[in-house]
Amino acid sequence: MNRLETRQPHNAWKAGAAALCLLVVLLLSAVFEVRNAHHACTGEDCPICEVLAVCEQFYSQFEVVVEAAAAVVAAVFATAVIRHFAMPVCVTVQKNRLVRRNC
Repeated sequence: MNRLETRQPHNAWKAGAAALCLLVVLLLSAVFEVRNAHHACTGEDCPICEVLAVCEQFYSQFEVVVEAAAAVVAAVFATAVIRHFAMPVCVTVQKNRLVRRNC
């Protein structure tokens, strides 16, 4: 086994933990925003308004990341579909049945 094969489960666990942390942060910030949307604002230096602004900035940055990830997934999917349909296929007859294989 090479080094990459031994590290894959560990990296998958890290990626899953990071995704779970991101999901928790998103949910908690959404709950905070909903609960404090109509708060008693104290004026210009309101700490709740500042946190709400940070939450909205986080959402806007996360939106860009999601759009980029969606573009990458779409590109990978399109490449896989193109390769699947563009690959030449040979059809042979073996024992009275058709067999498809890649040429």
